[in-house]
Amino acid sequence: MAAPVQLMPPYRCWVCGKPVKGIIPYALAMGGPTVLDRYADYIGYLDLDRTCREQGHPSRVARLGPAITPLDFPAGATLEQKFQAIREALELLVVQSAREETLVDKIANVIYLTYAGAMPPDEALHKICELAGIHPVPLPNFEIPVALEVVR
Repeated sequence: MAAPVQLMPPYRCWVCGKPVKGIIPYALAMGGPTVLDRYADYIGYLDLDRTCREQGHPSRVARLGPAITPLDFPAGATLEQKFQAIREALELLVVQSAREETLVDKIANVIYLTYAGAMPPDEALHKICELAGIHPVPLPNFEIPVALEVVR
């Protein structure tokens, strides 16, 4: 199973879904130099709710732009294993971010074509549902009554 990814704020706790206050930069969280400083721009910590912290919900994340994914270092991991975990998390973020941008662009294009009158709304609905991987809900047929006689 692929690691979860959150592409942009507002971020949420990975375990319970509670909103978080933001991301604490690695350098600030560590308070001084560490062996992982060369990756400091790509590591952060979710500013979790007190309840989440008390329950041990994971807060360390790999980050690339606004996209984040959990970053877990197994107990006793060597420095090279930690570097590898960071690189793998960043690769995942690159792939997921590119996929999402492509999907957003495709959906925006469908909306533009519909707005411009080049694509009928029912076709647009089906296309967006197809892109999102869901089954479309049938649209009701609305008929506007035609006034046969104008009353003055």
